[in-house]
Amino acid sequence: MRKCRKILAVMLAVVMAIPFAIPAMAASYLDTEGHWASDAISRWSDLGVVQGLDGYFRPQDPITRAETATIINNVIGYVETAANTFSDVPADAWYADAILKLNKAGVMIGGDGVVRPQDRITREDATVIFHRAFGVKVTGVEPMNYGDVATISGYAADIIAQMSTIGYIKGDGVNFRPKDSITRAEIITLLDNMVGLYITEAGTYSGNYGKKYAIVKSGNVAVAGATLGGAVISPNVGSQSVNFGNGTQITGNLTNLASNAKIATTGATVAYATGVNLSASGAGTSSAPSIIGGGYSGGGSSGGGGGSSGGNSSSSTKYTTYFYANLPEGKTGGWRNSNGIYKAVYSSTNKSNATISSFAPDNPRCDGYEFEGWYLSESAADVLNNSKRATLSARSSKGLCLYAGWSRKAIPTFEVSTSNSLLGKTAEELMDDVKLTADEDDDALYLVKGKLNYIDSFADFSSIPVQQQGHYLVLDLELPYDAKDVDLEDTVVTYEGENGEKTFADFTEDDYSLTTIFRITDTESEITYTIDFDGEGDEYEEMVYTFDLTELELEILETVVTFGVSESDDLLGKTAAELMTDVEIEKDDEDRDNHIVTGALPYVDDFTAFSSDVAQQKGNYLVLDIELPYEDIDVTKAVVTYEGENGEKTVTGFTNEDYILTTIFRITDTETEISYTVDLDGEDAGYQPTTFTFDLSELVLETPPTVLFAVSVSDDLLGKTAEELMTNVEIEKDGDNYIITGALPYIDDFVDFSSNSEQQQGNYLVLELELPVEGIDVTQAVITYEGENGEKTVTGFTESDYTLTTIFRITNTDTTITYTVDLDGEGTEYQAATFTFDLSGLSLLSLS
Repeated sequence: MRKCRKILAVMLAVVMAIPFAIPAMAASYLDTEGHWASDAISRWSDLGVVQGLDGYFRPQDPITRAETATIINNVIGYVETAANTFSDVPADAWYADAILKLNKAGVMIGGDGVVRPQDRITREDATVIFHRAFGVKVTGVEPMNYGDVATISGYAADIIAQMSTIGYIKGDGVNFRPKDSITRAEIITLLDNMVGLYITEAGTYSGNYGKKYAIVKSGNVAVAGATLGGAVISPNVGSQSVNFGNGTQITGNLTNLASNAKIATTGATVAYATGVNLSASGAGTSSAPSIIGGGYSGGGSSGGGGGSSGGNSSSSTKYTTYFYANLPEGKTGGWRNSNGIYKAVYSSTNKSNATISSFAPDNPRCDGYEFEGWYLSESAADVLNNSKRATLSARSSKGLCLYAGWSRKAIPTFEVSTSNSLLGKTAEELMDDVKLTADEDDDALYLVKGKLNYIDSFADFSSIPVQQQGHYLVLDLELPYDAKDVDLEDTVVTYEGENGEKTFADFTEDDYSLTTIFRITDTESEITYTIDFDGEGDEYEEMVYTFDLTELELEILETVVTFGVSESDDLLGKTAAELMTDVEIEKDDEDRDNHIVTGALPYVDDFTAFSSDVAQQKGNYLVLDIELPYEDIDVTKAVVTYEGENGEKTVTGFTNEDYILTTIFRITDTETEISYTVDLDGEDAGYQPTTFTFDLSELVLETPPTVLFAVSVSDDLLGKTAEELMTNVEIEKDGDNYIITGALPYIDDFVDFSSNSEQQQGNYLVLELELPVEGIDVTQAVITYEGENGEKTVTGFTESDYTLTTIFRITNTDTTITYTVDLDGEGTEYQAATFTFDLSGLSLLSLS
């Protein structure tokens, strides 16, 4: 018989924005089709709780604390807002309202004055916040069996144990990974696991929602005959009514957040309540329901027919139950006693403990068949009619005759592909010594070992660029085409991984092999195949095979880029020589990703092309080149983020002809480092994103010339000379303070000093200020000088007029004078500085 092979590609879905409006139609995203969380994402998108952006949802992206707060606020509908005490929550931030409402409700608390809204939220913190929001209460908390339970924070341990016990969360099969970021898909799945009934309109609601919650956001609501794990009454209910009526069972907590709402629980059973007076409303409380479980006993081989006997329900009455293996013709196995029939006999005096399960034999076994349970008739067992399946927890009041039901079992074969034709790739290119090993204790579990090579150009795998690079596992499934009675045309195979689920049907006798290519990520711990040979799980038991990927190595390629100091002569109108002097980069001996920058940066005051902001057009500038390894990778997928004190910028969209990035940084004296984060494939898949740090502590920043002060020695001071006005006057610098000593003779005829006769006699000090004309444009300078006799501001200097001579009339009450110098007139680039002149050491002479 000719063997044919199908090749199927299982794609990773590719980003989520927080929504505020209910879509007009069912949400459909380009990157969630086939994703394991697609149903939950569509459901909560349709309800207006979350929404994608530009047709994408980004299910595998991490989610921030701010986005998580917005989702919970959308679900619960908080009303009251806390005062903003967080230094990292700007009042106009899009997330401020949600965070402050959750803070008021005690759901998102923060600490040390911050709440870290833009941080990725961890799996343990997300669990804690959802637990608080829903007011979860659990009885019978089970110990956690996660391998990394010791790494769970103390504040989260008990909550994670509760949430795991009730089934709202789970780990990856081995670990919980508490400190990992939770993804957008996972946060929506957590929400979907917790909420079964979402009420936004008045009406009557019922149904069995198991351990899931009801969220009630509308008044005039009646819940009758419902089973719920808990309920939250939203503040949106206001003062309207919500009634949990007859037959409703709430096994967890009923939380009322609407203080004025009229909540009734008459006829309902509520385990816990917060904000609801159960006794006043006539409701009862209950503990967790008991679970009746029974074991099996017995053993043996096949058996034949039989009957039943019974009697009245008296203390002496005994009831006999016969169990028949009812094996198909020609098959062996099962169980039997010496008579070929297993009989269980019990008296009515034991009936309180004598469930059928107390006497049922161990599961019968038969090669090629699976035991499905005990049935009330032979015909029911033949067709597996579950409406006539025996309830083993029941207590019989008469004799029974029970028949074993069997389903066919055919064994498929799994192998790692060795094909040379896998959508243009070979198995050898994709996989390195990958092997499947069956688990010794579980024949449905396989361990996958080996290494997956990183592929950056798998164009035929998907039309989505982000799916064309990564790690790929190829498995072959061969159906047992020669097994008796297996009709492959009815067979249905469903395979599922973190990146989605796909079902394949319509096999034929000439087409019984399936080759599947999975794109594997580092967060994916297993994939599964579910096989149903007759398509309905009736005759052949539906089988699930699990492939454990925890020991599968994903090749991580080193990020290699080249950094250098630019030598370009075309840097926005400047040259490297103008901007930098002897600047060099040297790798740190102890940290290969750290670089030490040395040399000097001249002060530049006319870099107009650098920025439209005048303040950015003056300063010190460092120019670095980064060169991507274009010969080894496809640089069109690269993402480079560079960051310094003055901001962060991300660059994408390189081309194979454009692989060098030149970056000009404006450096300040408070800036100690800048960094580049380089991800050569743009999604943390094969190339490890690497951050390169540049230490600027040894970089010299040249500053503009400073202003100079001196005592005047001029012979032309409004008709007087410096010698006439001052005797042995000197200035001594003390930081930004100047101490003036010497003597000022008394002048009684200084008619040119002022038209005011009182100002024409006294003591006069003459100071000169010289601007640094070589370093700046003095036409922008503003000088303000001030003494006891007033204040004056001077502007409008020119390049030929850069010295200011000032004559002060000094009195014996005048202790200081000041100059405030702003070299660019706005205090933006040059720091406006005030210089003080201490006159306490100056002698004022009187008229002799």
